[in-house]
Amino acid sequence: MAKQQESSGRLGLFVAGIFGIVVLLILATRSDSKGTPPEPSLAPSTPIGATAPPGTPPDSSAQPTTEAAAGTLGAYPGAIPFPIDGTDLQGNKISLEQYRGKVVLLDFWATWCGPCRMEVPNVVAAYNKYKDKGFDVLGVSLDNAGQRMELQTYLSENRMPWRQIYEGKGWNSSVSRQYGVNSIPNTLLIGKDGKIAAINVRGPMLEPAIQKALSQ
Repeated sequence: MAKQQESSGRLGLFVAGIFGIVVLLILATRSDSKGTPPEPSLAPSTPIGATAPPGTPPDSSAQPTTEAAAGTLGAYPGAIPFPIDGTDLQGNKISLEQYRGKVVLLDFWATWCGPCRMEVPNVVAAYNKYKDKGFDVLGVSLDNAGQRMELQTYLSENRMPWRQIYEGKGWNSSVSRQYGVNSIPNTLLIGKDGKIAAINVRGPMLEPAIQKALSQ
């Protein structure tokens, strides 16, 4: 009888031990499900309200290297160029909207720039040949402060009648900074539809580009 009671007691302790282990496992499982943070998402996040500036391609890394080497940022064929809000040498407001319906060469240059001076006769010849067919030029001078008179004299002597934006800030000109210009001469040919038709066309490439843009 005593042996039966002892066996029953041992069995009860064994069952109680097993039950306790099961309870602890259940509690541990619930604790893990509540306290473990969710796996982080690998999807890229986009800041709310973030927008690309006008003229910026969806993926600039996908642009051909020839376009990236043109010295302009956010300007490539088919894009809408950055809006321009400036004044010419006479103090009149200038915007690209004023040129809508024309083919316009946006020309970043300076009188102190040797390659720019070499390109001037080519631009003048193109202007004179196509001005009556819907072509125009808008210059953005990167001349420095105090060079207004020198610039005006140069324009007169070289028969460059088109409008010029001059701020006297050199490389810190607001328009050149807006377009990311880091070398001159630097040009953008804008088509009649207001979109960029070609970039950095000069020398023998200028006239064919103008002809193509005028035909479209």
